[in-house]
Amino acid sequence: MPSYLKSYTLKLLNILIYLPFIWLGTGLCLVEGGRSIMTKLMVIAVVSLLILYKKQAWSWVYKTRQQLYTSTAILSFVVYLALLQAYHGADEGLIRTLGLLTLYYYLFPLHLFNNRWIVVALLLNAIGLGYLIYQNAYLVNVNRLVVDAKLMNPIPFATYCMVAAITQIYYAIKIQSVYLKILCLMASIVSITGMLLTDTRGVALALAIIAVLIVIKLLISRSKALITISILLFTLSTILIGILLKNTFINRYHQTQYEIHQIQKGNLNTSIGIRFQIWNSGTHTLLEHPFIGIGSKNFRPEFKKHFEQGIITKNIMYFNPMHYHNQFIDMAVKNGLIGLVLFLGIFFVFLLKQRKVTIYSLSSVYVIVIFICGLTDVPFSHLSITYFFMLLLLFSSNTKSDSFAKSYNELNVDNNRW
Repeated sequence: MPSYLKSYTLKLLNILIYLPFIWLGTGLCLVEGGRSIMTKLMVIAVVSLLILYKKQAWSWVYKTRQQLYTSTAILSFVVYLALLQAYHGADEGLIRTLGLLTLYYYLFPLHLFNNRWIVVALLLNAIGLGYLIYQNAYLVNVNRLVVDAKLMNPIPFATYCMVAAITQIYYAIKIQSVYLKILCLMASIVSITGMLLTDTRGVALALAIIAVLIVIKLLISRSKALITISILLFTLSTILIGILLKNTFINRYHQTQYEIHQIQKGNLNTSIGIRFQIWNSGTHTLLEHPFIGIGSKNFRPEFKKHFEQGIITKNIMYFNPMHYHNQFIDMAVKNGLIGLVLFLGIFFVFLLKQRKVTIYSLSSVYVIVIFICGLTDVPFSHLSITYFFMLLLLFSSNTKSDSFAKSYNELNVDNNRW
């Protein structure tokens, strides 16, 4: 093969292996059908990795311990779900999504992963999200972002915006270039604005907790310049968002006060009260089917049974929930405590196998965020969010060492191709 043709082939393959990250930023959560396109791009990326790296892609010898153990943990959960699917039903989409993510993560030579693709993807994402905000909130003038956009429900969309914002803030702190810092900060403001316009409370709580962690981390950094600049930027961002979304904050605050007063009076037919009832129903179902759950298609008759038993009100039957509005209850009811343990094991294995894990590391922040969001929603029932979150989480660690190979020189990879 001529050298110029070989060079173009390598460049093409290099682009193809990053297609999931390109789509993550340009369309995954911003266009209808973004999840289906991502599935196809993941297949292309997996094949490209095998062609480009051959044995270095599939052999366990060249994997980091974190990469190997995490892939094994995800695969164990996928196999368990596949067995449940044959027995009483499981989420086929989640099986497919996690299976592709496992292949992509395992095959990628992590020491060659280029974080610039994430930065570019999230900057592009801010442009697309900014246009969506402008189109929905100002042109169409809807009261709640994405309600009429046919993308996804506002709560998972808020989770997507928050994960994007946290990543953008992280790179705004870490990147050396002043221009990129400013761009990442501006992108995070767009993402936070999108999150707040969805009018969701649980996700906003998660963001508040993460903001406190970021402030604490900056205060203990002992860099006066970094602290001063960060406080200034944080203050300006807060003022800007406050001006833009003042009415949204006030309306949501009054609504929350009203719902709390109604619950105190015994009225559980509010947004918060309905969730309490759904969680109560799920707890009763879990007690009856503790180990392998009831399946993803068999839980709805439980609501009728619990209404007849007086556990929930009739409104829950009319509401006809698609899930339990809590990731952990939903996972346990449908897949049993075994499934819940395997699911949680993915994150614990990933964190424990890092070379250095702290509560302030990006991967730890991701896990904290998704766990808090999971208290009032089911992020992993929305496959676009699963793709978005898991790609950023799995490639968030510094993985340039800790390989089973004695040295990365053994990989025989031509770095010039990059």
